Amino acid sequence: MAENLTINSTSTSSSDVIMASIGVIGVLSNIFLLVIIIRSKKFQDVSYMFVINVALSDFLTSFVLCCLFLPKILIPDFMSFVGYSFCKILYFVFASTYDASAFSLIIISIYRFKIITDPLHYRSNSFICKHSAKVILIMWIISGLISAPAALLTTTTYIGEARCDVYYPFGYIPNIIYFTSFFFITYVIPLTMMSHNYIRISKDLYSRTYPKNYGNLLRVRLPRHNRNKSVIQFLIGITCAYMITSGPIFLGLMVLSIAGGSYTQLRESNYLLSRLLVASLGISASTCFINPTLCLIFDKNIRSEIRRILYKTPPESVVST
Repeated sequence: MAENLTINSTSTSSSDVIMASIGVIGVLSNIFLLVIIIRSKKFQDVSYMFVINVALSDFLTSFVLCCLFLPKILIPDFMSFVGYSFCKILYFVFASTYDASAFSLIIISIYRFKIITDPLHYRSNSFICKHSAKVILIMWIISGLISAPAALLTTTTYIGEARCDVYYPFGYIPNIIYFTSFFFITYVIPLTMMSHNYIRISKDLYSRTYPKNYGNLLRVRLPRHNRNKSVIQFLIGITCAYMITSGPIFLGLMVLSIAGGSYTQLRESNYLLSRLLVASLGISASTCFINPTLCLIFDKNIRSEIRRILYKTPPESVVST
């Protein structure tokens, strides 16, 4: 990972307002989702533990965006009080929260694949099912370890007017080794694994959705297979939104780090590319509120819990997802 996460240099721009808005909406939507899931005993399925982890990661990423963009709009000299250390912390948090989200989505895809193909054996013997909290803790530790070298290989600084930027003092070789590895470990490999798992799940569900009855004359759709199929489609949608939209920004940051250039230098040498990089950051950041919004709208358990809270009805039975 490598780069500045902020924008303009002279005055509050529309992109500052957009990014700050994304951050605020992301913070609020993820807090709402976390409150809905955590306050209810209804969400006992292991997969919701990892949904909570993704929401927590998205919340932290949204909070970073707020810290980067809101000060420029509200308190222009804010960075002069916090400066170097503040930028360094935000840089590390941004990298590690993305890793934690990507790893959580991998675990969800593995869990769903095993639950559909071997549900009884997997629920009773899986380490993920028995020790989900430990798995999440391990993911955060690994995310922190993977992200730490990014902070060590870079000099993170503030350049006035609430802007953070990143420079690379150790040259070409360390950058190409680490940042290329980072891109493959935290983006290419997770995307490949999730795609593989969901393709296999889709094939399995499709082969069992229409079982043969009455000598091939009648095919009956099984409700459980239907529900599983809709859940997988929903999860595929979240995965695609998160991974595909984050691709351009992380590819751009990797290339910039290998070139040893900062966002400030890119903005001075090629303004169009710098704006494309900012646009890709906005698209990637939008997943921080798209993911919780999709959960709030399309997850049947969460929808029923919201209705229960709004209308103060008794808790419903849990629907396995």
